[in-house]
Amino acid sequence: MVEKYKALNAQWDELIKKKREYIAESWGQEAAAAGEAANEMVRSQTEAARNMARTWTEAGKDWRHHSQGYNLNKALSDEAKSEAQKFIGSNWQQEVLYNLTPDQLKKLMEDPQMATFWAEVKANAGDFYEYLQQIAAESENLKTNTEATYKALTFTDEDSFASMLTDMSKSAKDFSEDLEKQFRNAVLRGLINQKYTSQLKAIYEKWAKLTESGNELTADEAAGLKKEYESIVNSALKDRDQLATSMGWSKDATSQSSSTSGFEAMSQDTASELNGRFTALQMDTAAIRAEAAANFATLNQSVGEIQSIALLGLGHLEDISRNTRQLYEIKDALTDIKKHTQRL
Repeated sequence: MVEKYKALNAQWDELIKKKREYIAESWGQEAAAAGEAANEMVRSQTEAARNMARTWTEAGKDWRHHSQGYNLNKALSDEAKSEAQKFIGSNWQQEVLYNLTPDQLKKLMEDPQMATFWAEVKANAGDFYEYLQQIAAESENLKTNTEATYKALTFTDEDSFASMLTDMSKSAKDFSEDLEKQFRNAVLRGLINQKYTSQLKAIYEKWAKLTESGNELTADEAAGLKKEYESIVNSALKDRDQLATSMGWSKDATSQSSSTSGFEAMSQDTASELNGRFTALQMDTAAIRAEAAANFATLNQSVGEIQSIALLGLGHLEDISRNTRQLYEIKDALTDIKKHTQRL
């Protein structure tokens, strides 16, 4: 079961990594939704680790043997037990597995005053220690998701600020102008995502469909696509200029000619030249879709397997509880037998 959990945990790591890559490529509400999906994956990964840790502490317990959690406590030195008592409590396993938040656990595992305790836990119970590490990693993983989401929403991060700060030629005015530029980009990207993404997607899908099965665009088809694209461009430029006026952006920062004279007449040669680009786009789109489908299928399977592990752990706990009750019943019966046979 341990090896199966480790394989599933590695799969969680890969899926979370893929989701973060998707966040980086998304805008606006789509980026926010992807960020929350990544957070849910992290929380599920944490819960799976917590269930495994709880199952580990109860494993091995029967009428002849103590549990692994009991044996771990017995193996700890007086110094390690003293650290646990001081910083966690007398029943440290209960606190760690049921009461502490991942962030609280992380701080305890990084506390140099508990170095002996954690070193002995790791030495005597390596798998259990790894489960605790995974639980403690939740806050850092959530922070990474949040930073990726904020970057996708604002198109900036702390590194860009630090980079400007180290440039001694930058003034307060430069910082202010850079912030205005970042804000403008975020607003315009939000506009694109909300209003124009679906329109652009429709054009690209039509574009790809026209080039399926090796078909080449005719001059009329290519001209039609350019006309549709031109209509979107003109509408987007109009919206952009209205935003610039309402928000007081400088014209130099946003102005681009929306004249249709920039669209040259589409010749058959131009159409043929574009066919290769269309085919490449179609192949990339198909590859992305296939990878996404595979990832989500793997995720569904992984969730099911993690749930199975959790249920198996609960089954072990139920068996332990049932066997323990039976031991008490046996003890009572033996006491009665002893009582009635003492005078024989």
